[in-house]
Amino acid sequence: MSATSEKNGTANREPGKRADAPEPDDCEPLSAESALSEASRLGERLAELAIDDEVGVTWAGFGYAPESGEYRPYGVGFDLHSGSCGVALFLAALERVTGGAGFRPLALGALRPFRDAPTGPAVTPAREPLRGLTVGGLTGAGSVIYTLARASLLLDEPALLEDARKLAARLTPDGICEGASFDVTDGAAGALLGLLTLHEAAGDPHALDLAQACGLYLLDGRARGPGGQRVWPTYEGRLLTGFSHGAAGIAYALLRLAGATGDRVFREAASEAIGYERSVYDAGAKNWPDYRVGDRRAFSAAWCHGAPGIGLARLGGLALLDTPDIRADIEAALETTLQLGLRKHDHLCCGTLGTAEVLLEGGLILDRPQLVSAARRRASFVLERVRASGAFLLPDALPEAYQSPGFFVGLAGVGYELLRLSFPEQLPSVLRLE
Repeated sequence: MSATSEKNGTANREPGKRADAPEPDDCEPLSAESALSEASRLGERLAELAIDDEVGVTWAGFGYAPESGEYRPYGVGFDLHSGSCGVALFLAALERVTGGAGFRPLALGALRPFRDAPTGPAVTPAREPLRGLTVGGLTGAGSVIYTLARASLLLDEPALLEDARKLAARLTPDGICEGASFDVTDGAAGALLGLLTLHEAAGDPHALDLAQACGLYLLDGRARGPGGQRVWPTYEGRLLTGFSHGAAGIAYALLRLAGATGDRVFREAASEAIGYERSVYDAGAKNWPDYRVGDRRAFSAAWCHGAPGIGLARLGGLALLDTPDIRADIEAALETTLQLGLRKHDHLCCGTLGTAEVLLEGGLILDRPQLVSAARRRASFVLERVRASGAFLLPDALPEAYQSPGFFVGLAGVGYELLRLSFPEQLPSVLRLE
């Protein structure tokens, strides 16, 4: 239990157990009006918290210091996961959906550090925001390239796409994955997805060459699992399942690459990794084990680890690899996600709105309106509870004044998902780096 949770008395609170908020099934599905209203409120809040300096617009995060009893600020960085890129992407989406509510300058300001950033030995870390980042799709260079490409389309700003191309041009096929991990969050699979987004948006051949280099790096980095299938050692060398750091997310990235290149070797590698995950599936738990805790059978149920994220990965690759086994995986993942109910947190990574995205994607891709409705009911429940309690439930139970601005565990991601649930035809699924 964190010191912050003890301080706020929220350590074991289950959202669905509160007496002052309705159960999810009692809620009407989220309306576009409610989504826009709350997302706009969050956009205004982020505008109030913005810090504009000579480098660009940024935000501060806060952590609780038990020795002083105070919340202390820290710089959020530049990435998509928790940094300024994630906030910029939400603000760009809000500007798009509202038809121009005034968030464009703030979104562009947050992306200023990546626009024509200088190079050379005299460049300082503040003026070279890629320095020190991983290569990954959430925490690294892949996330920056993804954000610039997506924000360019959302804001109808071609210059951002050119900025993404210039950043990609500074990477080489021989060096892009040097020493990198393999996963979506920090590693080569995430870089691959960001580069494919740029290639799809701009037709950039260099971005596709870099993505292929990432794919070859992934092929070379595999190890044999207990059943003989080749898969990737990630967290402490373990063969994880799941989207963020495991086989499901990497297989999804390789399927996207196979679709872009027509190279069957990437499709076959993805199929083999999916076979590994099927070999460890636990029918009793209706879930895939979380090996971060070692060999002990433990299970998570979120976008990052467990059935929801694995279902999202299979859905994302369904147009490229559609088999009875994969369909069975999707059905199992959706069933488990539906049975989960509400999470202890609201955010995207391992909270309620992350599971809502999985149900939304299942409903859209499989043409099941009842899943879309279930996703929107979860979001409506979250907003009803926020009206009763005054704040979203985010990690460490921080008071509203100190809640994280970030995308995957903060306010920007909450706002984006509310918009996504109501306007999926206008906004991509960021949880699968679409």
